[in-house]
Amino acid sequence: MTNEEITAVQSDLRKAIGEVVIRANDPSFNDTVRIDNGRVNRNPYLVTRPSSANDVAVIVQYCQKHEIRLTTKSGGHGAAGYCLNSDGMVLDLSKVNSIRTTRRGTRLTAGMGARWIEVYNHLRRTRNKNMVIGGGCGTVGLGGYLLACGYSFISRSYGLASDSVIGMEFIAADGRIFNLNANVTDKYERELYWALKGSGGGNFGIVTKAELELHHTPTERMLMGQIAFPIKRLTELLRFYNSWAPTLPAKMAVYGMIRRFPDPANGSRLTLGLHLNPVYNGRFSDGLDVLKPLLAKQPASVELYQMTLPEWENYVGNGTSLKGRSAYIRSAMLPTGGITDKVADILLQYLTNAPSSDSFVVWTHAGGKIRAGGEKLSCFAHRDAEFVFELKTIWDSAAPENSRANIEWAVDFFDALENHSQGAYLNYIDPLLENWPTKYYGRFYGRLLKVKEHWDPHGRFDFQQGIGSPFSPDRTRPLDLSPLLKT
Repeated sequence: MTNEEITAVQSDLRKAIGEVVIRANDPSFNDTVRIDNGRVNRNPYLVTRPSSANDVAVIVQYCQKHEIRLTTKSGGHGAAGYCLNSDGMVLDLSKVNSIRTTRRGTRLTAGMGARWIEVYNHLRRTRNKNMVIGGGCGTVGLGGYLLACGYSFISRSYGLASDSVIGMEFIAADGRIFNLNANVTDKYERELYWALKGSGGGNFGIVTKAELELHHTPTERMLMGQIAFPIKRLTELLRFYNSWAPTLPAKMAVYGMIRRFPDPANGSRLTLGLHLNPVYNGRFSDGLDVLKPLLAKQPASVELYQMTLPEWENYVGNGTSLKGRSAYIRSAMLPTGGITDKVADILLQYLTNAPSSDSFVVWTHAGGKIRAGGEKLSCFAHRDAEFVFELKTIWDSAAPENSRANIEWAVDFFDALENHSQGAYLNYIDPLLENWPTKYYGRFYGRLLKVKEHWDPHGRFDFQQGIGSPFSPDRTRPLDLSPLLKT
C-alpha cells in the first residue's frame, strides 16, 4: 500500500468507528505490535483498536471490500507471531476487554482483549470466591488461550479452559455477528461452536467475547510448591514420577521443569536441575498426605506454600516469561507411562548440551477431569495425553546470529521425542512442525476443513498454519528457517 492509500484507509476507519487507528509513524506503533517473543518483528500498514463487536464487524467488512489482509491480536503471547502481519492490518482487541459476572457469581463474561490477570483482579474486587479456569501466566490474553483449549493448574479438577466456555460472540468473515452456544439449532452454527473450542485463533473469523462457567474450589488458598532434585537423579526420579503421577487424585497436579536453577550448595551458581511442582486443589494438610511418596524420595529442597491460584500463576509465570528475548517453542504430548528411561535420556542429553543456558523444558500434568470431555464438547484431539511437554529455546535478541544454532538444536531435540509422543499442542504452535494438521488436530482435521469451507470460503482468515493451509516445512539441512518469518 502507498502512503496515500494508507492515509485513505486510516481516514475511512476513523470516520466509521471513531476509534484509534495507528500507522507506522505514530509514536505508539512499536508498542502496539510488540509481542512477548522478541524474535518476531512485523510491520503492518495499520493497527486498529475497536472497542465493540460492532466496530470489529465494520473493520472486517471494510477489509473484505478493499481486499486488505487482517490478522487479530489478543494478548500477544503466540510465539509464532501469527497475530501480526507485514502486508495488511492488525486488529488489536485490547480495548474489547470488559469483564462482568452474573449476580450469583457463577458465570463470567469477558472480552477477548482482556488478560487473565484482569479477570483474576475482577474476581478479587467483587469478592467472588469462585474460580475461572485460566492461564498459567497472568499476562496471557483470553482469546488465543481459550480457542486452543487452554490447560490450567486446576484442569485436572475441572477440565480444559474451553470446557468451561458456555457461549461466544463471533464475527464472521462477511461481518455478521453471531451469538453461539450449545443450544443453537442451526447445524452450521453448532459445528462452528464446536470447532472454535480447540481449533485455535484466526481460522474462521473473530471471537470478541466468551461466557465462562466459574467453579467452586474447596479452599481459596491451595497447596503450591517446588520440590527440587539434582540432575544426576533424573532417570531415577522420572521413573518414579512416570508411574506415580497417573495414580494421583484429580485434585493434585504435579508439573515438571528441567532448567538451570540457582544451586544454594554451590554458591547459587546456575545448575541444571529437576523441579516437580505440586498444585493441590484442597486443604494443605490433605495435599501433604498425597505428596508423601514424593517427599520420601529425599529431595534436595522443598518449598511449599499456601497461595491463591492467581498468586501462584504470577509467581511461576514471571519465571517463564520471555521478556523480549528471542524464542522458538516446540511441544510434545506424551501418553500415560510415556516418560520412559529413554525419554529421560533424551531430556538429559539435549538439555546438558543446550546452546543457551536460558532454554528449558516444562510439562503440564494432564489427565483427571480433562478426560471426561469428549468429541461432543470440543475438537481437542489429545484428551488422553498424560503429559504435555513444552520446550522454550531462548537466546538474546541482541545476538540474532545465535538463532540457527538454537533452533536446529530444538528441532533435533523434539524430533528425538517424536517416537514417544502422540501429537503436539496447538497453543505452542510451531512453524517447523512436520505433519502439523494431524499432530494438532488428529481425527478431527477433516471435519474442521468442512467448517472452514462453510464459514470462510474465500480464505479471508488464512494463515501459514491455518485450517486448510497446504503449508509443509522443508526439513532438509541446512534448515529453511524462513517459515519462522512468515504469517
